[in-house]
Amino acid sequence: MTRLQQIPWQKRTPQTPPLFASHPMHNPIGQLGGSEDEGMAKFRWLDGRRLIETNPNWDQNLVVGRYSTPPIFSVVRVEALRSLLPQERFILEQAAHISTLSLVNCSFSTLSGWPDELSNVEALDIVFCLSASFDPLCFSPWVTVDNMTSCRGLTIPAPDLRGMPSTMDILKELDLSRCEHIQSLAGLPASLPSLETLILPPTLTTLEGLPPVLDSLRELNMLQCDLLADLRGMPQRLPALTDLDLPPALRSLAGISQHLDAFDDPNMLFKLEQLTDLSGFPSRMPAMRSLLIPFHERFDIGSLLVLAQTHIPYLSKLHVPARFASNRSFQSIATTLGRAQPQTAIILY
Repeated sequence: MTRLQQIPWQKRTPQTPPLFASHPMHNPIGQLGGSEDEGMAKFRWLDGRRLIETNPNWDQNLVVGRYSTPPIFSVVRVEALRSLLPQERFILEQAAHISTLSLVNCSFSTLSGWPDELSNVEALDIVFCLSASFDPLCFSPWVTVDNMTSCRGLTIPAPDLRGMPSTMDILKELDLSRCEHIQSLAGLPASLPSLETLILPPTLTTLEGLPPVLDSLRELNMLQCDLLADLRGMPQRLPALTDLDLPPALRSLAGISQHLDAFDDPNMLFKLEQLTDLSGFPSRMPAMRSLLIPFHERFDIGSLLVLAQTHIPYLSKLHVPARFASNRSFQSIATTLGRAQPQTAIILY
């Protein structure tokens, strides 16, 4: 039986380390599967915990973790590890605010005994570092998420998005970078009015399924999405977007949002080594002040004329590869762009 000891509450600094059922651990995930993976270390982790009298104003992080095999010296039965331990449930029920609930090698569907509500949890982070014992296709992270009414951040390794709550009006950050089996966004809520950050999974093959309106979105990260051939399915208007990371292997801008009112990153195209032209380039980018054109032989210089029809009133610098100057049509293209965008200087690099 786990020995429980109650200790008086003491004032903590805001930078409180994550709690393993109230026992401070500076690097909990490392201690689950790294050099600390020794029998005695496991014993201390599972059996040496303490209950704590939770201050109602204390914001904290809580880590609930499980091993693939029980500790050699543990007096906690294997059956007990299939549900929340008393210490874990105590904190979940008593803490006024849990900034981040981290589930390591476990989830709502693999552990029983969860409270009926987790309205004090503001962010959920699920990580599996014991991949040999984890079958992602048998895993569902969405059980209980409906009861996390204050949750503003989700980082999960889900096999798909089916079962995701249909409404998540206060969700601000959704990180799907650990989802290594998701090919489509089917199941994503049709409305995410507060979403500010979206990180998409590496196996994604289409953007179909994204909500048509994401007016609060500030960051859209597709850096790992090497299988995306184009951007069809992307909302046509992203008025708040300031950080856009396109897939480096992207070959076409087809489907990209046409209205990027707040976006002004000059390097949005520079890392796209497979991009051959500017077809599909946004029609409205009033905040853009500088733009770099990719440097590779396959790029079609004639597609620069697309910029003549783009609303970019403050574009002062257009950086193009110096080799463009030797193209016979370059002077004509530069003249046309100069008439359409007289405020823009073409700079060779």
